[in-house]
Amino acid sequence: MKRLFTLVVLLTLLSLACSLTGTPTPTAEIPPPATATQPPVPTEAAAPTAATRPALPPPVPTSSERPCLPAEKTAAIPDPNGPSFHQVFIATSSDGLTWQTNNQVVIDQASVPEAVRLPDGRWLIYAVNGSTLGGPGLVYAESQDEGQTWTCGIVNVTGADPDVVLLPDGRIRIYYIEFPFGPHPPQPGTTTEPNRVRSAVSSDGKSFTIEEGTRLEGVQYTDPDVILVGSEWFMYVSTGEKAWAARSSDGLNFTLIGLVNETGAVSGSYLFPDGTLRHYYCGRKGIQSATSSGGGDVWLTEPGVRIARDPSWKIVCDPSVVSDGHGGYWMAYKIQPASTTIPSPAIPSREPPKPSPQGTPPRSSSPAQPSVAPPTSAASTPVACPNGYLTFAVNVHDIRYVSQSADTLLRLVGIFEKYKVRGDFYLTAPLVELYSRQRPDVIARLRDSRMTISYHIRPPHPAYPGFDARLRTFDDKTLEQTLRDYETYRMDLTTGNLDRSQPGGYAYVAQVFGRKPVVVSPMSGDRRIRATLLKIYAEMGAQMLVAYHEEGTSITNPFVYENGLLQRPSDFSVTRVNGNFWWNLIFTPGGEQYNPTKMLKERLAQWSAPRPPFITALIHEDNFYRSGTPWRSFFYDANGNPL
Repeated sequence: MKRLFTLVVLLTLLSLACSLTGTPTPTAEIPPPATATQPPVPTEAAAPTAATRPALPPPVPTSSERPCLPAEKTAAIPDPNGPSFHQVFIATSSDGLTWQTNNQVVIDQASVPEAVRLPDGRWLIYAVNGSTLGGPGLVYAESQDEGQTWTCGIVNVTGADPDVVLLPDGRIRIYYIEFPFGPHPPQPGTTTEPNRVRSAVSSDGKSFTIEEGTRLEGVQYTDPDVILVGSEWFMYVSTGEKAWAARSSDGLNFTLIGLVNETGAVSGSYLFPDGTLRHYYCGRKGIQSATSSGGGDVWLTEPGVRIARDPSWKIVCDPSVVSDGHGGYWMAYKIQPASTTIPSPAIPSREPPKPSPQGTPPRSSSPAQPSVAPPTSAASTPVACPNGYLTFAVNVHDIRYVSQSADTLLRLVGIFEKYKVRGDFYLTAPLVELYSRQRPDVIARLRDSRMTISYHIRPPHPAYPGFDARLRTFDDKTLEQTLRDYETYRMDLTTGNLDRSQPGGYAYVAQVFGRKPVVVSPMSGDRRIRATLLKIYAEMGAQMLVAYHEEGTSITNPFVYENGLLQRPSDFSVTRVNGNFWWNLIFTPGGEQYNPTKMLKERLAQWSAPRPPFITALIHEDNFYRSGTPWRSFFYDANGNPL
């Protein structure tokens, strides 16, 4: 198997450069820091402080799948200004102007906090997750004892920049940002694709149901801040240092009013009992405040600084103010220490950089995704690679020669393990079913390995290009239900129809391997079908998608999310030469120039961007033993038309 030998050469080269491993298994949590007295936060010309202030007990972390204070930090992205380096604090005040804190961290590796006190006395703080622990979604911290102890976890909302309101019926509504999809993100400041403010509701504050539609959308909108003033809802969104107001009669359909502040944004607004509408925001000196006479009116800056940037902080921002239920107020906010150590890298943050109102480099404030490692794997600590990051993608789809396909996978797993790298195996549900019946050994080998299990589709799946004409005629509701059914029930390969008595699709692959496939490939070129599929995959547990197979990543913004899934980054590949696969050329005259090891060395030598490249090495399992696509005659006629 000459082609297999060539892959070994490629693996050998990369093993010398860098061992690509997964997220470390979390260890015991660190003990809570010692209780400190409550020194006042630095302020400037603040109003006099009342003699009695609400007490703020120190937070104590407790065990959960996403600890409040992770003992071992794993970065969502080694961005020195990203949420992996942010910490959530709480300050208290008796008047909303002078604030105190004990400088205790409530949530480490979290950003853009949003606090709410429920009628039953529970406290919840939502934030974007800068740790890889816990899985996708926003992190929450819950306290049932007025902040003496906190328990953290993950909620099933994968957007960014949370903002929470309590509804009259007792439910919680969370507003969040959903970023536009697109395989080729534009340069910062040039995009014309709008960000969307979406919403979800929950009865318990942990399990949310996404609400239909978009609350508001606009280019570069971030950080929604929603408040009810009288009978009207107002939303403030940010574009850098500028804050904009929008109005709604129902909290769902907002209409933009206009610009309300030009010297600071990323606000948290609160309506005080005396009727004062105060907007806390990220200003140039720290967290500042302003008032307005009505929700849509221009803000009037108040003197002083509510929380000044301490010399030991690089950033202080993202205020969220609520009543403490006892006549005082709590503010959740985030800081970034001036001195940080980069934790181990994993998968990147969700949000593109936002202009900083404090003159610091652009910051990222979005949830991180977990490592592609299955939760049960005993992965070793990741090692930063100085040359590049390589994805070994193996597309698996040969339903015709099942035994040869299985044998090839077993050999590949052995090679990947020998060189201490992970292969990313993209499997179809029908082939997994065939393996289960004919070659259960390959199922067991993959399931028990540290290889990444991913998912893709092939004919006659109705979303596959050329087979999707029927889907294009469906209304949105029928389209979503049909696609969800195909990712839940067994598809008959002969008819393309569903057998609802048997599992199939993404759900079946997850069931067989005991973990949810990490990366998905939606295939369809129809935007509506694609977006619907990605929504379903994200809800079923996928974390990433293939938006482009081999190249298309932005140099300045390599990490882009589409419909809640991270696009697999790839600056270049060692897969094709002038449109031809290297394995079809390497044994021809002069074929040594197509050796992937040689190609990789040359591309790395030519790389001049300010960051290491993301590289894809892609192959199909049947390329090792067959030419062409063995199953193609099952689904296409002699002219290449779908049957």
